[in-house]
Amino acid sequence: MLAHAYDPERNTFTQSYESKALDASSLLIPRLGFLPATDPRVLGTIDAVRRELTEDGLVKRYQTDETDDGLAGGRGFS
Repeated sequence: MLAHAYDPERNTFTQSYESKALDASSLLIPRLGFLPATDPRVLGTIDAVRRELTEDGLVKRYQTDETDDGLAGGRGFS
């Protein structure tokens, strides 16, 4: 995961290997014990989710225009 699901340019973990798409589920990394919440990569992921997936105080799981989830519409919030 550290080599393939991390974007060093944006300092964030990504949705999947070799992807640039962001996924808010990456916020679970410290909760699951993978890395501590103070790790710079985790902090970068938190910043990226705030910047790229937050809208009107709500957090989207991912951008539907970047991810084909097979669902109709594009306005799902998690």
